[in-house]
Amino acid sequence: MVRLKNFLLTVVLMFTGLNANAQIIIVNSSYGLIQFKITDADKKELAFYGTGTSWIGAIPSKVTYQGEQYTVTSIDDYADFNTYGKTVSSITLPATIKKIGDYAFSASEFKTINLSNSVEYIGEGVFTDCDNLQKVTVNSSFIIPAGTFEGSLQLTDVEIKNKDNLYYTSVDGVLYSKQQDTVVYFPCGKKSSSFQIPETVKVIGNGAFYNCSLQEITIPKSITHIMERAFQYPLDNKLQKITCLSPNPPTTELDKFGRSCFYNGSTSKPTLYIPYLSKTAYQQAEVWKDFTDIQYLRDVITVDTTITACGGFTLNNKNLQTGFYSDTIHYENYDSIVNLTLIVKEPVKTYINANIYDGEEYSFAGKNISAAGIYYDTLEANNSCDSIIILHLSVNAKDTVINIVHDTVTNTVHDTTILTQIDTITLHDTIINKITLYDTVTLHDTIETTLYDTVTLFDTI
Repeated sequence: MVRLKNFLLTVVLMFTGLNANAQIIIVNSSYGLIQFKITDADKKELAFYGTGTSWIGAIPSKVTYQGEQYTVTSIDDYADFNTYGKTVSSITLPATIKKIGDYAFSASEFKTINLSNSVEYIGEGVFTDCDNLQKVTVNSSFIIPAGTFEGSLQLTDVEIKNKDNLYYTSVDGVLYSKQQDTVVYFPCGKKSSSFQIPETVKVIGNGAFYNCSLQEITIPKSITHIMERAFQYPLDNKLQKITCLSPNPPTTELDKFGRSCFYNGSTSKPTLYIPYLSKTAYQQAEVWKDFTDIQYLRDVITVDTTITACGGFTLNNKNLQTGFYSDTIHYENYDSIVNLTLIVKEPVKTYINANIYDGEEYSFAGKNISAAGIYYDTLEANNSCDSIIILHLSVNAKDTVINIVHDTVTNTVHDTTILTQIDTITLHDTIINKITLYDTVTLHDTIETTLYDTVTLFDTI
C-alpha cells in the first residue's frame, strides 16, 4: 500500500507538471530522518511528506534547513508513514498543523491518531484502509468528508474531544452531527451485532454503515432520508435483518453507479420488517421494492393519559389509588399500551351545625327545612374535587326566655321576667326557690303577681 501511495503521488506531480524531487527536502531532526515538502518558501512553511528509516514516530513543529527555520503546517496528500518494521502505535500531531491532505494516513499502521486542536481541514479518505486503527480523537472543528474511515475495520471509536465542536458530536464512539439529527459514521470495529439508531436522527449519512459487520439494524420512524452508500457492502454479508419502524418509506439515494444504499454485491437481501398495513407503500417505493422478503411488525400504539378522580377510581373491577398503571391490549397485529397516571383526591367537606325552634325553617341547598336531621349539598368543581356541605340541623322546643337579673332582687326588677313552670331561679345575690305556678308572673317596676296558685319565696324580695 505504501508503494501504491508513492506511485499515486508521483502520478499527481507528473500530471501537474511539478518536479517531485524539487519540492522535497530531507531533514535529520531529533525525531529521525523525515522528508518534507516546501509549501511556501516565503513564509517558510513545510508539509510532512514521508518518513525515513530512522523515524521514531513523531513530527516536529519546526525544523531547520540550510540555516533557515521552517514551520510544519500541514501533512501532504498521500503522505508516507512507513514505519520500516518498527512498532509505532500512535502519533500526535504538533500544534502547528492546520491541514491534512487527501489520504494522508491511509494504510498507516497506527492504532490511535490524535488530531491537534489547530487542524482546520482534512481531505478525502484520510483514515481509509488503516488495518490497525482503533481510535481517532478530534480536538478541533472541521468538516469530515464521507468515506473518511472506510476500510478501517478495527476502528471502534471516533471521539469528538472538544464539546464546542461546530459540526459533530460523538456518543459511545458513534459520530453524529452536532444536533444529533444525522448519523455520520458507525465504526465498523464495534463488536455489537445489532444497533438501534436513536430517535433524534432524521438522516442516515453517506456511507454511515458502509462495510459494517452488524447483523441487525433498526431504523426509527424519525428517519426521513437515507443517503447513498449508507448500508453498502456489509462485511461478509452479515446484515440479515433491517427493521424500519416508519409507516412511510424513507426516501433514498443511489450512488454514482446507480446502486442503492443497501447494495451488497449479491442478489440476496436482508429480511425487511415494516409496520403492519405498510407493505403496499414499501412495495411501491424505489429501493424498498427490491426487498423480496418483507415481514410485518406488530404495531405498538402507546397512549399516555392522566386522570384526576374524586373519592376513588375503578378499572377492571379494581379500586385504584394514586399511582402509575400500564396495560397492554393485544389485537391482531396491534399492541396497544395504555399508560395511566392516576390522581385520586378526596372531596372537600364542610360541616355546619344549626339550631331552630319548633315552627321555624332553615334555608339550605335551595330548600326550607323544618325537621331535624343531616342534610347534604354538593358544589361541583370543573378541575378538582367537588365540595360537599354537610348540615346537622337540630329543632328545639320553645322554652321561655329568662333574663338574668343582676344584683339583689328588691322591689325593682329590670325589664320583664316571664316565668313558666320553672321550679328554681338563681339570681346573682338572692335565690328564689320553689316557685310553683300555673300561669305567668309579670314583674314590672313594682312587683305585680298574677297567679292561680301560690308563689313561695324563701328569701326576701
